[in-house]
Amino acid sequence: MFLLSFLMMIGIVFFSVQALTFPEGAPVGVTGSPADGKNCTKCHEGFSATKDGWIKSNIDSSGYIPGKTYTITVNSIGLNSTKKFGFEISPQDKVGKLLGKLIVTNETETQLIGKGKYITHKEDGISATGSKTWKFNWQAPVAGTGDVIFYGAFVLGPKPYGIISSSLKIFEAK
Repeated sequence: MFLLSFLMMIGIVFFSVQALTFPEGAPVGVTGSPADGKNCTKCHEGFSATKDGWIKSNIDSSGYIPGKTYTITVNSIGLNSTKKFGFEISPQDKVGKLLGKLIVTNETETQLIGKGKYITHKEDGISATGSKTWKFNWQAPVAGTGDVIFYGAFVLGPKPYGIISSSLKIFEAK
């Protein structure tokens, strides 16, 4: 009886830790996009909010030029007590098709997952105090693609977690 109780306790702790923390990167498809249908609240408990301006780019206001590579900057902003940060972003159309190409520029802190459709943090890219910034590149899609929306979901910790959704709409240059 003791052994069964002990094994159950270990299983609960193991699966609870796995369900609540993803230091090696978010699971595939939790950007909060309409096609993904889920964000970080699937695995993390805490408050959730939508914030503008967490995803930025060096794309001119006239829009992206097809085939050109741009820098995307992600700013995750917490309190002074916030010590852990995570994210997942994907540039998609309204039905979830990847638009353009994501390019990792900091292999220590970020990685591609889901056959290159998503970019997320790595364990070496989650620690900071108060805020965390990640950068990566994006190669714009072919001419005629139209608008691209970068969908992102963010986690701020420690518990209780803050789960933030943000997006950035980019127009194709005319």
